[in-house]
Amino acid sequence: MEIQWKPIIERDSEPLIIFQIANGRKFYPEILELKFKPQRIKYENKMYYFDLNEMIEEYKSIKQKYESTPDYFDIIKSKIIKMGVEFVKLSKDIGSNLENKDNNALLEAFLVYDEYLQKYAVFAWATQSIEKILTERIKEELKNSFPEKTDEELDRLFSILTLSIKESTVMQEYKTLLKIAAEPEEKRDIEKICEKFFWLGAISVGWTYTKEPYDINHYKIVISDLAKLNPIEKLSEVLQKDNERQKEYSELIKEIKISEQLIKDTKLLSEYISLRTERGEYITHSMVYAKEILKEISKRFKIKFEDIIYFLPSEIIELIQEGHVPNFQPRKNGFNILIDGEKVNITPSLTKQNIYTKERVVKGNIACRGRAEGLVRIIVDLKDISKVQSGDVLVTKMTSPDMIMAIHKAAAIVTDEGGISCHAAIISREFGVPCIVGTRNATHVLKDGDFVKVNAENGSVTIIESKS
Repeated sequence: MEIQWKPIIERDSEPLIIFQIANGRKFYPEILELKFKPQRIKYENKMYYFDLNEMIEEYKSIKQKYESTPDYFDIIKSKIIKMGVEFVKLSKDIGSNLENKDNNALLEAFLVYDEYLQKYAVFAWATQSIEKILTERIKEELKNSFPEKTDEELDRLFSILTLSIKESTVMQEYKTLLKIAAEPEEKRDIEKICEKFFWLGAISVGWTYTKEPYDINHYKIVISDLAKLNPIEKLSEVLQKDNERQKEYSELIKEIKISEQLIKDTKLLSEYISLRTERGEYITHSMVYAKEILKEISKRFKIKFEDIIYFLPSEIIELIQEGHVPNFQPRKNGFNILIDGEKVNITPSLTKQNIYTKERVVKGNIACRGRAEGLVRIIVDLKDISKVQSGDVLVTKMTSPDMIMAIHKAAAIVTDEGGISCHAAIISREFGVPCIVGTRNATHVLKDGDFVKVNAENGSVTIIESKS
């Protein structure tokens, strides 16, 4: 039977991490305690694809497990956190004192890290089905409990009830930065915040080994900029928004009669929404330490670090054991990876060019309700952040922690990717900024300088005046 490939998510990174995340699906039985084991996944033209039949089978398998074991999602939630903490510690331990290890010990360090990363990658995939199952269950319960309400009213209830309770690491960092910026310059403990949050700088849309964590200089600049913006007032605004969200949630619970089961389900989904960001943070934090392993291998075998990340894990093993260097250069112009069971095929591929349209309206999913107007600022990477001025509309493929200085200025956020549990959705709710996610084409249709109207009540972005 011919495979029906379903596009899942677009990611632009190097073969090593793309393969590690993709190949992690083979650990479903061990990590999720399921009989189901996916066999096929491919990465083509920067897009991950699943076998559609396997997607259906995965959904059914996880749902059946949940129905037979009611606390199954709670078990998986706890495992994500427990394994994440262990992963960071393990990576830090094996990524230190590498210069004193022989080749066999260096190989062992890489093998341990590689296997743990692939096992943890299970949570990057399987939780999509978990979130879908919980979302369907909650929306059905809401519909049955409030048959008189419109779809829009039910969506609002859903958004409030699934409000992320756990504060994101980015928001923790932002509040800490504001507190430090409010202090006299001579009393600012910048080293302390760097030690706690430095690894956030390595987070990107699509995990990569190339992105460096923050250093002291980064935090000196950010704190200096925040100090000019009345940080006490900014912190007060953030705390007020926190209180308003919590008050809205508390008042809603009092106002409407909902079952204990519905409250439990919505809280569980809100925890999974937080975990989507948190699990990525565990991976990034671990990659920062594990990068030292790759650097030591590169140094020892006279391979540039920026080249070894174009190897597959099996090729790194061969390099250490036999000194064999694969023909990786063609992959730098684009590559495809096909995994079918134990068979792996990586081939060069020229990336398809983006197709720009002449549409004047972009549509997506509502992440945080509201309306705004402003000039579009397309953010591709760190160097673009300085373009964003107060009142601009931030448009990007997906937000990441290094956009924090732009996010707090933005009148609205619009992304190509994402759903209710993506980083942009979480951070926009925390900042109270209107946000539309999952447009697929916002960064292609909209241009820097376009004046747009963002309607995060119906999920549309309309070009009022085009720059071009």
